[in-house]
Amino acid sequence: MSDNKDPYVDACMRSIDDAVYATFSTQQLTAITKAISLKNIKNKTSRPHAFDLRFTVPYLFGGFYFVFLGGKDQRTYRRREEARKAKAVKLSIIILGLFIISGLVWLPLSFYGLYVLKSAYGVDIFPDRHLSDFLPDFLSFFSLEGQGS
Repeated sequence: MSDNKDPYVDACMRSIDDAVYATFSTQQLTAITKAISLKNIKNKTSRPHAFDLRFTVPYLFGGFYFVFLGGKDQRTYRRREEARKAKAVKLSIIILGLFIISGLVWLPLSFYGLYVLKSAYGVDIFPDRHLSDFLPDFLSFFSLEGQGS
């Protein structure tokens, strides 16, 4: 089928049905090869990086590879602005989530701490009543028992 040295081009050409491949002229095959060639793609889209570090760390039955690239941001203004906005939205969601989680943790702990301080100093907010007297009423508010049709 294809006698190209680029394995990507070979794989693409092999994926074309034999009957269809036979209908291509030499000029068409050359154009297709040029269009999907990795060399051609690399020349158009990638630029050398100022910092390019690639290495593999062996691990048991395989390994992990790491690639660290760095250089000048050459994206268009619109793409940079979209990335900045996406980052701001993600940060806002994270901050909101942290506020909610901290509220769910600190609010009950604060009430418990105030209750312990109140009890330690002997402050009696509701005469002749204690927290244990309020809990059954409070918990029954959230239960589904007794709510029949």
